[in-house]
Amino acid sequence: MGSDDRAKKKTKTAAAVDDVLGGLYDFLPPPDPVKDEAAKAAAVKNHLSRPALPPADKTRVIFLDVDGVILPAGSIDMIVVDGVTLPAKSHVKESDFSAQALGSLRAIVQQTGATIVLSSEWRRGEDLKSSINAVLKSQDIPYIRDATPIFQPRPELQKVNVIHAWCERRAREIGKWLKESFPGGLSLRDTWLVAQKMSLPPRIKEVLKILTITMAAAFQPILSGSVIVEGAQCWQP
Repeated sequence: MGSDDRAKKKTKTAAAVDDVLGGLYDFLPPPDPVKDEAAKAAAVKNHLSRPALPPADKTRVIFLDVDGVILPAGSIDMIVVDGVTLPAKSHVKESDFSAQALGSLRAIVQQTGATIVLSSEWRRGEDLKSSINAVLKSQDIPYIRDATPIFQPRPELQKVNVIHAWCERRAREIGKWLKESFPGGLSLRDTWLVAQKMSLPPRIKEVLKILTITMAAAFQPILSGSVIVEGAQCWQP
């Protein structure tokens, strides 16, 4: 294969990624290198002064997405594998992630003792999950406790709107994990389960409008006990 053929193939792959995303992350602002570098410097400075984390409370769960949440959208190359958008490389560097978002994630764990369950498409590869765990460890955040199951999108929704189909599939995956992990019953405050019964999940749709963990948002689940907050849902029975 000549260099021209390889260039055409790369361009075609990039276009395919854009088509599959279909505007899922289009509303997000581009990465701000200056702001994130400042956040990384502050994170290094404060690393040794961080309060100790409480014992893990397995009744409290953070369902963590990655793309656009702790990893700024557009910061790494993506490819499409079997219709699923994934990082082009199986190992991702700590410097690719948002130091501010990771600090906010740690604040949630510090105040609640919540455990982390990976709901991102990154759970599809062991190397990707290992990369996430390595980044969490570097920020003194506990390893991923578990990952949600992987389902297929509903064909009838996929034909109408791929984003809605993605949201509905994610709701079913999280709902299945909750039912298996808490067989004694679930609180209706679990908005993922409520959204699972709707054709157009409004609460998940709301998450898609935000998708970045900020320090201000990090304290919302601490104060209210159970809310969807900026791409990650904290749930408590």
